[in-house]
Order: sequence, then C-alpha cells, then structure tokens
Amino acid sequence: MLSNKYNRIFDKLFIKNKKLLSAVALDIVGDRANIDDILMDVYVSVGRNLDKFFSLDHNSQIAYLCAATKNSAISHYRNGRKWQKQEIAYEDIPVTHGDNTTERLVISKESLEEAKKCIKNLDDDLRMVLVLSVFEQLSDKDIGQQLGISENLVRVRKHRARAKLKAMLKEAEGNG
Repeated sequence: MLSNKYNRIFDKLFIKNKKLLSAVALDIVGDRANIDDILMDVYVSVGRNLDKFFSLDHNSQIAYLCAATKNSAISHYRNGRKWQKQEIAYEDIPVTHGDNTTERLVISKESLEEAKKCIKNLDDDLRMVLVLSVFEQLSDKDIGQQLGISENLVRVRKHRARAKLKAMLKEAEGNG
C-alpha cells in the first residue's frame, strides 16, 4: 500500500484531469446525469491499484485514467439501459422497521403518500439502489450485480439517496 503522499498526488492528478475524464464519459453515455457516478467508480477502481498506476509515466497515467473512464462509462451505459423503463409499484412496497434514521423518518411520517412521492422524485439511479436496499433488503453485492455496478458505487448511491430523501422529507415536514 502506498503512502498518503501518493494518495494526495493521485487526488490532485484526478482532479486536474476531471474535465477530460468527464468528456470521455459524456461521449459514451450522452448525458451529464451519470458522470459523477462514472468518475467515482473510476476513482475507486484506479485507487485500488495505485502501485500499478504510479509505475507508469505521466502520459501513460492519463491514458490509463481515460481507458478506465471509457470502460466504466460503457459498462454504466449498458447496465443503465436495463433499468430505464422499469416502473416500481410503490403501493406494493412494504415499510420495514429498521434502525436507519431515514427509514424512521419514512415510518414516522404522517402520510406515507408523501414519502412515496419523495422516493419517486429521486433520480432513477439513486431510487433503484434505495428501493433494492431498503425495501427488497438486498446486500450491496447483490444490488451491484443486479444493476451491473460496483459495490462501492452502490454504497455511494445509497448514501446519496438517503441524504436526499432525508432532506426532502424534512422539507416536506416543514412545509406541511
């Protein structure tokens, strides 16, 4: 494992080339909505192999990042198409009682309809991960396999979904 110095160098190099990597991903997926997820996946996957990454010269490092971005974007594009038209029957979703704060907010909400509306308003990629995690009670590994994304990306999306849902529910509670 490399030192924190190398992690900082990698972070700077990644940030410096974020526009280039975003452009590579955008050319493949065609919309900006998923670029952050793709770049997060690239960051995590390349970050696992920093020894190999730092054995390359500077130009090869950039090429490596671009290739990893291209592969991640292609995978994301292929796997994302499966879920584009899938509808979720929210009426059939059982509300489970868990220890998670977001789940407690959903359960304690006066109107379950408001919670359903908030879930429906989440971005598709966040909603799918949240529904599969909370309501279907699948593991991160199983969710990743079903959606064709890495476990790390599942955790990132789950965190983002819960944070957005929590904010939406608090805002709805304040307006109600």
